Amino acid sequence: MKIRASRLPLAMVCPASMQAAEYDLNSDSEPARLGTAVHEWLSTRIAHPEQLEFLGDEAFEQLAVKYSLPVDDVRALSLRAVHLWREVQQWFVNPRIEVAMKKDLGGLQLTGHVDVLSYQEATRTVFVNDHKTGWLDSDHADQVRGYGLMALDEYPEADQVRTCITRVRDFVTDHHTYTRMELVGWSERVVHRLVEEKDTYQPGRHCSFCPRRLTCSAFRDWVKWALEILSGSAVVDLQEAVSADLITRVYDAKAAIGRMLDDAQEVLKTLAMANGGVLPREDDFQLQLTSQIRQQILFREAWPLLADRVGQERWNQIFKVSKTELLNAVRSDVGRGEKGKAAQELMAQLEEAGALAETTIERLELRKKQKGVIGGNSDQSY
Repeated sequence: MKIRASRLPLAMVCPASMQAAEYDLNSDSEPARLGTAVHEWLSTRIAHPEQLEFLGDEAFEQLAVKYSLPVDDVRALSLRAVHLWREVQQWFVNPRIEVAMKKDLGGLQLTGHVDVLSYQEATRTVFVNDHKTGWLDSDHADQVRGYGLMALDEYPEADQVRTCITRVRDFVTDHHTYTRMELVGWSERVVHRLVEEKDTYQPGRHCSFCPRRLTCSAFRDWVKWALEILSGSAVVDLQEAVSADLITRVYDAKAAIGRMLDDAQEVLKTLAMANGGVLPREDDFQLQLTSQIRQQILFREAWPLLADRVGQERWNQIFKVSKTELLNAVRSDVGRGEKGKAAQELMAQLEEAGALAETTIERLELRKKQKGVIGGNSDQSY
């Protein structure tokens, strides 16, 4: 069996998820493309540190076009990533970028590409850095342990591995130190889990990211259970303390069901396109693909008519300005090296003119508990 280190977080939770899937899901999702774009931008700057101070608006725009992404997303995450890299780069002397590695564990071959790899001969320590640009989806400790184990083969004289997971969206880093003996012991648990327990299913929130989820009977049974939980009248009793276990189960069920419903919609649309746009049902109805034409008012052409017919007191209610599109237009009209300055000047002018308004929304987000920050004590940082 061969497995990539990036698949270890899912595999260690649910070994059966490693069984061959009939098809691959989400191979070209926007979050995946965004991660690739940010990795590409950051890797170039790490390989060429003399370019680290150059923010490169043109580079962001090129990557946005290349990967069909909003340029603001590429820029924002790239700048966050490079800021975090500046905090840890002192430990990565002569860094190696995108290093391909593999290791035979006996019945299991581990492979992977580590983002940044370095070795300090004086301390006999290997340093591993992995950038994460997505929203929190799993604990990636097993992934970097895998990188560390393979890196020890690259540097046989090393005694220990220090790993750093850069969580770009959360703007924090996770640091851990592993001895050679600890990683060897961990690898034995991996082999036992993935080889000896390969038919073990463990459904949960991680099912949302499994390529086998649409054909997995364990996932179907778990969703059935989740629907019963969510539809019960006594799921949350506001008169009593809500347990952490209940919160975890309800939130995970909600996440998995939401992902499943999105998948079902795409499957049905694909089936309909393959069947002439119509899918018959057992009752008097059928699912049918329809096209909707929506009219859009062109502002430039419409303004002479609207200015006289709509009072100024209603303009803010009716006319909306996209901040993202506005700043993109301003950046595109100036030369290289001036784009960021032009955008900042416009925002300052708008603020001075009282043309900016703020709204606050409440969101319930899943965030990783912070175990330590850069510059913390010796147990949490280099």
